[in-house]
This record gives sequence, C-alpha cells and structure tokens, in this order.
Amino acid sequence: MAVTTSTQVELQPPGLTAVNSNDILLEFSIGDEERRALIKERAGASLHVPGLHLSTAHHRRGPSPDARAEFRETLLDGLRQRWQDPLTEAQFLKLARDLDRNGASLYSGLIGMVSFRTLIENYTKAQGGTGNKTFLHSYVNFADHPDFLTDARYNDAFAHPLLVALISYQMGGALRLNDVRGKDTDPISVNAQDNMLHIDNTPFRDEYKILLCWKRNEPVGPSGQNFTFLPGTHKGNRDILVGQDGQPWSTERDSLFVTDAAIDGILSFQQEAVGRPSMVVEVQVPDAPVSVAFAAGALVHQRYRTEAGDPRSCVICSFHVANDNPGSLITSRPSEYQPKSLVDLLMSPQNKHTASQFLSMLLDEATKIENKIKDLHISDHASRLIDINSLALTEDALARWRQSVVFAPTASTIKFTRNFISHQPSLVPRRILSKLLQLLWHTTSMVCCN
Repeated sequence: MAVTTSTQVELQPPGLTAVNSNDILLEFSIGDEERRALIKERAGASLHVPGLHLSTAHHRRGPSPDARAEFRETLLDGLRQRWQDPLTEAQFLKLARDLDRNGASLYSGLIGMVSFRTLIENYTKAQGGTGNKTFLHSYVNFADHPDFLTDARYNDAFAHPLLVALISYQMGGALRLNDVRGKDTDPISVNAQDNMLHIDNTPFRDEYKILLCWKRNEPVGPSGQNFTFLPGTHKGNRDILVGQDGQPWSTERDSLFVTDAAIDGILSFQQEAVGRPSMVVEVQVPDAPVSVAFAAGALVHQRYRTEAGDPRSCVICSFHVANDNPGSLITSRPSEYQPKSLVDLLMSPQNKHTASQFLSMLLDEATKIENKIKDLHISDHASRLIDINSLALTEDALARWRQSVVFAPTASTIKFTRNFISHQPSLVPRRILSKLLQLLWHTTSMVCCN
C-alpha cells in the first residue's frame, strides 16, 4: 500500500466525470484485492450474494393446497358450464400451464387501436393532473382516478377477464387489486430502486401483476425501457432468515440481483433447480401495446432502462388473494358498496367472505374469456399470445444487458452530475462531495452487493 498525492480521482463510477482541482488531495493507492479486504475488515460483516432457493419457497403464504385445488375446480367447472366450444377448456389450461412454467405470459393487441387511443387520452389527463414528474419517471396513483380504471372502453387492456381468470387460477383464490399505478419513463441509463434486477419485496405473500406498456402517446409497443425477466425463476424464493424467536424474516437487499455473482446465481438456478436453459427475455414487441401477466413477488425481472429507444408509458396492476390480504384499493368505499363490474369489484372492499361474489362476476365474463381465447388461435388476429423464446437475448445482447445491470449509474450519481443535489459551497466543497459519492458507490458495490 502506497500513499501518494494526486489531483485526479482514482475511484470513478460510470457516468461520473472526474474532478479536476488545483488542490492537492491525499489518496491511498491500493489494488482491488487490498481494497476489498480493507473494506471487509472495517465493515465487520460477511459478504453476501443474494440468491434463489427452492428450500425457502414454503415461506410464501397463500391458500393451502386443498383450498387452492378447491378454488381451481370451482372456477374451471363454472367456466366449463358456460363455454360453448368443448376445446376451450383445454386451451385455457394450456395458457395456465404456460404461466405456471414461465412465471409470465405476454399478450399484444388485447383491445383495438381506437379504444387504445381513448386510453392514452385519459391516461395523459391523469398524468397531467397528479403525475409527480421527477427526473426518473412520472408516477400517478390510479387509486385517485377510479373512473380511469372502470372505463369499459379500454380497461380490458390491463384487466381483461381472461388474464384475471388465469391469475386467480394460478394463485388459487379470489383476487383484489392492491395497487394500480402509471409510469412515464424517458430513455436513461440508471440503476434506481424501481428498475434494478429484482423480485418484488413480498417474500411472504404471493403477488401477481398485469403490466400494460406502450410507446408514449402512440398505440404501439414500446421501443425502449423494456420489461425484462428470467423465465422460471418464480419457482424459488429469496434468502429467508429465522430469528431467535423462530420467526422468518428477510431484507430488501436479498431481492436485488445487481452483481455478476448474483446474476450467475440466478442463471444457474434456471438450469439446476428449474431444469431449463438459462434465458433472459426482453419484451420488444413494437407493433402493438403489450400486456404482461407475471408473478411479480417471485419472478426475477426489471425495467431495462437504457438511453436507446423512445419514451414509454405503462399501467401496472398489482393483485393479491383477498383472503390473504383483505382490503380495498378505493379506501373511501363502504363495505356495503355494490360493485357494477368485475373491475369495480377488484377495486372494492374484499375479504374471505367475498370469494363467491368474485367467482360470480368472473363467471359472468365467461363468454368474453372464451372469445378472447379463440382470437388468440386465429393466425392473423390483432390479439396474440407472444412466444417468449423469440424474445430471448442473444449472446451479444446478454453481455450488454449484464453490463447495464451491474454498472449503470445510480440515481444519486445522476442527481449529482445534473446538479440536482444542492449544497452550500462554503460549507461542503463540491470536490469533497464528489469524493464521498465515489467512495459510497465503490463501497456499496464491494460490500452490499458482492
């Protein structure tokens, strides 16, 4: 280890310009291994690589196997009685098996272009009214816009009865909407909390989502900021610890996979635990808006943010089993409120006593479900089930993706370089802030993530 003086910054994260100064700065010139050992010694904690395990999957609560089987039988029997074509049941079960195997199902063109333009118009109004418009994204809470959600002209794009039926069949219980949000994102390379490679922070509860995404202001698929996932990873669960009281617990750190070692681990999990080839799927479907049903609380996924492509808009609907997590998306509604549609019910107060109402309203949509299944089997129909194998990243694309996952600049770095972080120069010189930020970035990558 040598002590030198320099006017240059030695540790420089990607995207952060080196600080040049006439002042002489005291620096330690040490190698990577020495630095790693020094940080480990000073941190006083063991290095940890987040991973997935079949052995921790039982910690994820939900309906019991018997209750799940009974619900599925009741749902399927009710649909069968209402469907006209005897082939529909087998086609529905094929869709359910694909969702179960991959952890995600991709659909495009669930509604027509005219209807989707109406969706865009109303979405834009909501964003203009209550969107928070930050430099990372513009977020809107659609619990504040119930009329947007219940508009039957277009809500099949993000809550089609077929997708609701498939998710409820997979989860084994009546559903309710736990959260619905919209996000506008511009092209940017960043490792921010909401788009790191991760699983949603629900290690003890099943959660499925429907993600609807499109190129901003146009009824076509996005050309950037694409949804990306690793099929089959939902079969495991993250690291679960057990406290002295015998209760399981976990930290959000264990749901983030932002180093080469962590990525290697989940790719190996696909092969060794799930028994399928390692694969990363980037949802690039430019011709039509895309609706994705996926196991958000278990499937490794991200919004792949780069500087390429065009701005993207999306609606994200989060579903929980009502019996497992009772409540209401629209908190102002009284318990005696009478929903007028399936989507209205999903937004309303639900608990263990409302499963029969959910089944009744979902079964009322049996004809619409059957018709959409038929549409998916017409080769030239606008509605399509998308083959995920066709969207798997090539070797070169996979290398670029890994580079982005591991080395994209943090939100704090971008705030600093764009002067979003204010400071009093007379108290904290900017060059000192730069050094601290670089040290924080380097220490985090060494200790928390490797």
